[in-house]
Formats: sequence, C-alpha cells, structure tokens
Amino acid sequence: MKEEMVFIKPDIEAINRRYTDDEKRIEYEARMKAIHDFNQGMYEAEERGAERGRKEGHKEGLREGRQEERKENIKSMMKYLPIEQVAKIMKITVTEVQTIINS
Repeated sequence: MKEEMVFIKPDIEAINRRYTDDEKRIEYEARMKAIHDFNQGMYEAEERGAERGRKEGHKEGLREGRQEERKENIKSMMKYLPIEQVAKIMKITVTEVQTIINS
C-alpha cells in the first residue's frame, strides 16, 4: 500500500499545483480583462467627448459666421441707408446698429 501512496501523492501535488496555477491564470486573465475594459471605456468616453466637442464647435462656428455676416450686411447697408431704416430692415434697435458699426 505504501507504494500506491507514493504514486498517488505526486498526482495530488500535481493537481494542487495545477489548481494553483489555474487559479493564478484565472486571476491574471480577470485582471487583464478588467484593465482592457477600463481602457476601452476610457477610449470610448474620449471619443464621445471629442465628437461632442466637434459638434459644439461646429455649431459655435456657424453661429459666429452668421453674426459676422449680419455685421457685414449692416455695415454695407449703412453706406446707402439711414440708420433707422437699417434697424427696421434688420429688426433690431438703432442702438444695436450703432453698437455693431462701432465694433
């Protein structure tokens, strides 16, 4: 019987080592997956933020462009029309027209 124990004992040790190695491997894989998931989440959040920034920047650029075009139109009209008429056409006050032509 003692000889059988010798054969069984190395197998049990091998199983215990494998269990420990498998446990370590599983822990390692779980840690690597968590790191990957975190990095992927950060990347996706950054991409969403960049896209949102591009959209907001585009909207702001359009808004500024329209304002600039409006200023240029008012300044052009002022060459040929009285300030009151320009204000009426542009649907703004005379004070606003004055502010625009002085800017």
